[in-house]
Amino acid sequence: MLYSLIEAMCGRALNTQLTHERRKLWAIWTLWCAAGETIGIGLAAAIAITAFVSEPSGLGGKLAALTAVTIGGCIEGLAVGSFQWRVLRGRLPELPWGRWTRVTVGVAALFWVLGSFAPIMLLGGNGAEAGAASTSGPPVWLQAVIGAAGGAVAVIGFGFAQWMVLRDHAERASRWIWINAAGWALAMFWIMGAAGMPTPEMAAYQKILIGCAAGVLAGVSVGVITGYVVVRLEARERPA
Repeated sequence: MLYSLIEAMCGRALNTQLTHERRKLWAIWTLWCAAGETIGIGLAAAIAITAFVSEPSGLGGKLAALTAVTIGGCIEGLAVGSFQWRVLRGRLPELPWGRWTRVTVGVAALFWVLGSFAPIMLLGGNGAEAGAASTSGPPVWLQAVIGAAGGAVAVIGFGFAQWMVLRDHAERASRWIWINAAGWALAMFWIMGAAGMPTPEMAAYQKILIGCAAGVLAGVSVGVITGYVVVRLEARERPA
């Protein structure tokens, strides 16, 4: 039922003249993007929650928490990159899994670092003065600037980084940059919105469920929008 719904939605998204094979590819691409984001963000959220069981204090604790968040970003990138490659190799048989996943992991990790740097590194440590800093948290303007930087990396970085690999294997690969910018802009709306929902009173499983829900919405957003280009990708002809 879900597959049929996505196939119908994809067929009407921008071009009603798509063949059944292309509608099917678009739907499969969307489902795999959703699966990758759900698994990736769900596991990343679990790691982040574990890292913040107690407020990190001291430079060592903060760096450890930042490292944990970075690992979570790597897991998200690995899941998304691997699942995307699984579909793309059907149209681009020579697309290398290693290069595709490496660039995806790199951008995802960078996004998580930029998005988490201010909240982690500006958290207070032990003592009354640090406790006061912890209560107030980082300035709102600084959180906004860092969040915007992380969002820009995700919106621009994914398409550009993957294009550097795709251009060697697909015709008119530059389309991948702008279509990903549109897809990840919508995905970031869900991700950043979910990031602000958890409260200290929530149980860990509730926070993880919020992350998974954001992953589903983000993955579907990226899949539906970027699928417009995926179904039109043609392998680059190799010289004889």
